[in-house]
Amino acid sequence: LFRSGETHVDSGLAALLMGITPVVTVLFAPLVHEDETLTLKSLVGVFIGILGLFVLVTPSALNGIGANFLAQLAILLAALLYSFTTLFVRKFARLPALITSAGSMISGTIFIVIFALIFDRPFAMPMPSNISIIAVIYLGIFPTALATLIYFYLMPKIGAARMSMINFVVPVVGAILGILLLNEIFSFNAIIALLMILIAVFL
Repeated sequence: LFRSGETHVDSGLAALLMGITPVVTVLFAPLVHEDETLTLKSLVGVFIGILGLFVLVTPSALNGIGANFLAQLAILLAALLYSFTTLFVRKFARLPALITSAGSMISGTIFIVIFALIFDRPFAMPMPSNISIIAVIYLGIFPTALATLIYFYLMPKIGAARMSMINFVVPVVGAILGILLLNEIFSFNAIIALLMILIAVFL
């Protein structure tokens, strides 16, 4: 959902739409988990985090609101699924992180291969370049497999609400990587947004 939606939506607007993930998680976590509470501090943190996202990507991102409605809906649905997955994993994942992450990766791979064969028809495509193959290997190992292992390791230790706060940090890291790797300019908005999001995650 996220991949298909983001091909039609600017990354800034996608970041704003993904900002709903920690909001939903923080609001629903106390209903699902007895040891997680909804405090004024956590609500203020979520509010500041959303404001930080707005500061980071507004006004250019808001120009795209209303266009490509189905793509935006797909991203919102992906954000909700992220949130519910976090709540689900926190409640039911009892096996060691390595086993749970391996199971998640294997089952995910099965579904992705089936969908790819149906919708993308990979055998009809030209052979990928070496750099594309290296990119896929990197994506598979580090931001997917390793990240999933860390996710399942941290979830029982820090809780669903705190875990969901990573979604506030993603666009900030993206902005920083854009500066370091793509020679993008670090705007005043980005500095203010970074400070706001750090405060939000702290709260």
